[in-house]
Amino acid sequence: MAKEEPEEIDFELDLDTELVAEKTPEEAEADLEFELEDVDEEEIKKEVAETVDLGHQADQIEKEEAVKVKKRISTPVLVVLIIALLTGGFYGTYMALKSMNIKIPFISNLVKPAVQDEAGNLKIIAFDIANKFIDNHTSGKLFIISGKVKNGYSGTRSFIRVTGKLYAKESVLSKTSTVYCGNVLSDQDLLNMDMNLINKRLLTPLGDNKSNINVKPDKLLQFMIVFPAIPDNIKEYTVEVAGSSPA
Repeated sequence: MAKEEPEEIDFELDLDTELVAEKTPEEAEADLEFELEDVDEEEIKKEVAETVDLGHQADQIEKEEAVKVKKRISTPVLVVLIIALLTGGFYGTYMALKSMNIKIPFISNLVKPAVQDEAGNLKIIAFDIANKFIDNHTSGKLFIISGKVKNGYSGTRSFIRVTGKLYAKESVLSKTSTVYCGNVLSDQDLLNMDMNLINKRLLTPLGDNKSNINVKPDKLLQFMIVFPAIPDNIKEYTVEVAGSSPA
């Protein structure tokens, strides 16, 4: 087998290339001095000043454009969000706005769930709760809960009522009774009256001497709840405001 010869790569030399003669140090220094003499110092300062001024102008234009972009973006985006609220995804968009701490007048109030007070019990306060037992001549042992309510509304209220609840072990509801405030019986009445008469008195909407009508703001009103024949397993009781009506 014949031995393979390596491929030859030809290099062409450009004979027309102009050869530059190397200058002596003295000649180079003389050329430099000549070039410097032709340079106008004032012209250089002017060009530098113009360059710096152009740089400042470019920075200012960039800042102004950034502000314009922000203004162009913010308003349309807000409009789009409002349209989204009105056309669909209402609650989800509202929550997204809320997470970004963006509040839109009217929309925020519209979406925000309002506190319901249809019963008129949110601003009636029950306090000074007490209890006792009395042996009624006909109905046996009675469990009596008494206390006061305060009208916390800014206007007058009427027909304020409260509910008492008795609970057995493990918070099992055993008995409940709702009465109108302003009806209070003496111990003598509780001893001698039968339960029908007692309930009739306690369920009078007007209250004693019409005390449960036009109850002014911050005015106090007494109440009494009577339970007959309570079970032996009663462990606790609660009192809550059942409602009232605007006067």
